[in-house]
Amino acid sequence: MCASFRSPSSTALSRSPVGGERGSAVSRAGQVALRMYEEVCRATGESGREAFNCLVRIWADIVRIRPLQEKDRPAADRVIPLMPDLVRAIEDEGFFDPLGEVFAVNGLGAKDQILTPEPIVRFIVEQTVGKAAEEPRRQPVRVLDPCTGTGRFLIVTARLYAPALGPRLHLYGVELDLELYRACLVNMRLASFSLPYRILYGDALMLDLGADSPNWAFANRWDPPDWRKLKFSRFSQTK
Repeated sequence: MCASFRSPSSTALSRSPVGGERGSAVSRAGQVALRMYEEVCRATGESGREAFNCLVRIWADIVRIRPLQEKDRPAADRVIPLMPDLVRAIEDEGFFDPLGEVFAVNGLGAKDQILTPEPIVRFIVEQTVGKAAEEPRRQPVRVLDPCTGTGRFLIVTARLYAPALGPRLHLYGVELDLELYRACLVNMRLASFSLPYRILYGDALMLDLGADSPNWAFANRWDPPDWRKLKFSRFSQTK
């Protein structure tokens, strides 16, 4: 989910004790991911979104979402040796969103495209999903993030409530930025705790997002269809 406040510059972040996003420090896993991003920059001569997308593609191969492309092999050769450090960091502190930390620290978003810091994510999740999780009913608990970004709200929801709710917890996300959508697919493969989840590429203000919508059949695809050809909501059609 994206918030609309301004992120500090990466220079300011690097001066904090660890380096971090507004309101939080970069995690140890995030620090490793930043080193990976720097290695991608060195290997490719690219920076910014191009280097970020390359890193996401490398991770997508590692988690078996899609095979590595030949053009990404030089960068992968630099990234893969750092994977044990990433795994140790995640084992020690839990998984949050190292790819999102790379995105935020390097200021890769548009002016209104800022990833919400973890303390705020956790507070909102506890005040919403937490109340639903306390109810005695046994029906599924469905969580939809209509502006999911790299999946932070879904990741924290899974981390906090998967043990109690198990397969009753269903996670849905929608993201219009194709590059962040793909980063979210990687994150959810890593952090879903084997829960059912569906991530859809498209505009949440236009699409039919009901639990039984046929649009969800196109979720979780690395190369999704043109969302403008999917089923729109009745509200969007009458605007």
